Amino acid sequence: GKVFCTGCGSTGRLSIQLASIWRDFWQQRASAGDAWAAKWEDRVFSVMAGGDFALIKAVEGFEDFTQFGRRQIHDLGVSAGDVVFAITEGGETSFVIGTAWEGLDSGAKVYFVYNNPDEVLCEKVIRSREVIQEPRIEKVNLTTGPMGITGSTRMQATSIQLAVLVTVLEMVIRDLMRELEPNGPCALDSAAVPAQFLAQLETLHATLKSAEVLTPLAQLTALEEAVYRAG
Repeated sequence: GKVFCTGCGSTGRLSIQLASIWRDFWQQRASAGDAWAAKWEDRVFSVMAGGDFALIKAVEGFEDFTQFGRRQIHDLGVSAGDVVFAITEGGETSFVIGTAWEGLDSGAKVYFVYNNPDEVLCEKVIRSREVIQEPRIEKVNLTTGPMGITGSTRMQATSIQLAVLVTVLEMVIRDLMRELEPNGPCALDSAAVPAQFLAQLETLHATLKSAEVLTPLAQLTALEEAVYRAG
């Protein structure tokens, strides 16, 4: 089967990054002489609202229509046996929700990845409530709370999405390599990945909380506030 990572804006770029990481691994294996690597390289697809053009310039409107999401992932051939990771920081982006429904209707396994509390989304947004209450869709709630700097959805939300989805990606690759090359250097234990990644994330978090980092961040926040008030 194939894997589709879908998103809009920063989550769209995240979907492209995930697909790039996957392809880079298999390209390296092919360069090392693994003849079977080529067939795995093109198993992951990114679906960004507005397509490639949106990487260069904002494409207004695409994110607001579920039908656009349905059409883009449909045109890429999503079908039974595939997996869809529908990624939206707010949990309400129409385009991403459209990809989730199209994946489900096509027989794919769908994971809905988002960063807002279920109770808020279910109370305020009908389209989000429909997805969250659909038992056939697996929910991956990564609620992070308010952003450290006002208006930024590319810090806490996308960072934790990247950490979790790269963990999943690493686990899948390790499981595949254990089947393809049982005695090879990449045939590692996938069960150990979450603890390893969590330890690295905790180390990073502790570093970010240090005085050496917090002091200039506080200064930057104060500057932002001053500019906002002056405007």
